[in-house]
Formats: sequence, structure tokens, C-alpha cells
Amino acid sequence: MKNKIELVTMKDVTDFINAVSNIDSEVYLTDPRHKFKVSAKSQLAAALAMAEWDNIFVECEKDIYQTIKKWIR
Repeated sequence: MKNKIELVTMKDVTDFINAVSNIDSEVYLTDPRHKFKVSAKSQLAAALAMAEWDNIFVECEKDIYQTIKKWIR
């Protein structure tokens, strides 16, 4: 599963991390343009993605739509 998300504020980042931390599967933030891939459960990685990437996608083997739907754009 791959969805484009938007993280605008540090509160968005914190809330997102709290939401995906309970998922029992690997969850990644990716930037396809630059081929970056970082853990979505990392506060530092999510903050970096928010500040530096033009497009942020979430990738997970499981369907986590209900968990991340408030950040999907």
C-alpha cells in the first residue's frame, strides 16, 4: 500500500508517529523523486521528510488507510 501524505507542523509529525508506532509491520516514508526511504516510526526521519521533501508517501505491506487517513492528500 502506498499513499501520499502531508505533514505540515511538528504536531502533525508527532501525531503521525504515535499513530503508526502501533502498527506491527514496517512502515516507511518515501520520496520517489529522490529515492529516499526512511522509517515512518522515527520522529527525526519524519521531521526531516516534512522539512525537506516535496512529496511524502507512506508505504506499508498492510492496509493502514484507517490509521493514516487524516494525513492523506
